[in-house]
Amino acid sequence: HEVAGLLFATQDEWVTRGTPEQLRHVVKKVGIDDEAFNTCVGDQRLVDGLQLGMQHAGTKLKVDSTPTFFINGMRIKGAWPFEEFRKAIEAKLKS
Repeated sequence: HEVAGLLFATQDEWVTRGTPEQLRHVVKKVGIDDEAFNTCVGDQRLVDGLQLGMQHAGTKLKVDSTPTFFINGMRIKGAWPFEEFRKAIEAKLKS
């Protein structure tokens, strides 16, 4: 949870520059050392899986913003208040 929060909070730092060194710098803040980082980014199956997931989200699901949620096929873009999620979920449960 801590790593995910840090990655989202610092995405402008590492996504736009797109270098492994920027990402390495960010994850070191939560105690991920060079060996663990290298193991992760060196796993080609993991990298390929992430790329396939991104392609699927972009082309098939038309995800073009963060966050994007799906409630029974309904796409919700952006950060909605909790009560709006509740209304959308309850409406889908009734249908």
